[in-house]
Amino acid sequence: MDAVIVSDCSNGENNTFIYRYIGPYKIAHVCRSQGYSAQVIDFVMSMDYDTLLGYLRKFVDHNTKMVALSATFLCQVPAKQSDGTWARAPEHVIKALRQIKLEFPQAQYVLGGYMAEHLDGFGFIDCRVLSNAEGTMAELINYFAGLGEEPMFKLQRPSWRRTGGVEKMYYAPKNATYNIETDNFKFVEQDCIVEGETLPMEVSRGCVFKCKFCSYDLTNKNFFEFTKNKELLRQEFIYNYQQFGTQYYNVVDDLINDSEEKVDMLLEVVESLP
Repeated sequence: MDAVIVSDCSNGENNTFIYRYIGPYKIAHVCRSQGYSAQVIDFVMSMDYDTLLGYLRKFVDHNTKMVALSATFLCQVPAKQSDGTWARAPEHVIKALRQIKLEFPQAQYVLGGYMAEHLDGFGFIDCRVLSNAEGTMAELINYFAGLGEEPMFKLQRPSWRRTGGVEKMYYAPKNATYNIETDNFKFVEQDCIVEGETLPMEVSRGCVFKCKFCSYDLTNKNFFEFTKNKELLRQEFIYNYQQFGTQYYNVVDDLINDSEEKVDMLLEVVESLP
């Protein structure tokens, strides 16, 4: 497998709810759009060390270009390690990824997701990817394969490290190619969707407001900017129903109801479904 992405979106303390986070699947989608094979290993909080290592060994091999860990939800609850220290991921996840790096060191080990720039406890990684990563990751896997330019990066000493070296942090693509308005994202069979599963759907991205307390970088957008084409939305609804029987969704927009026109557009799409 060219790219393997490790993720979780379950409750870190007691697993009282489990659902998919769309981010890693979008990264897999852009990798596949570049002609690479990609596999998401999800729900790793519910595994133990041997189970996770077994899945990693199933998909990581000597041809793998990239092994990525999504930190957005996995790292929200600090985890105590067996030596008494704390890290931003469960010990079995860190140990399994460290072991697979020993076995397949030719791959690049990447940390991405929300706050990836500031998370400590990941000594096995080679680099970090910041912000919305679809465009950056499309370029990055080409770069790892020796087939394209390196994305924009900065060399930075992490905020928690007072001494020692810097890390490479990729923050933007050289050529912005990803566009949510025309993105034909789809889940695929190897994502192991359960029949009738509630799936995440991203209709748009960004916020039309610019509140003083908010540090999000996609604020103050125009109405309908970064909003998916309504025919692509319609096709996604139909595809998910035909392939997986899905009729329910977690809508993961930053502000789904920012205008009456946008809500009317969604109503028009839903009423047009067979």
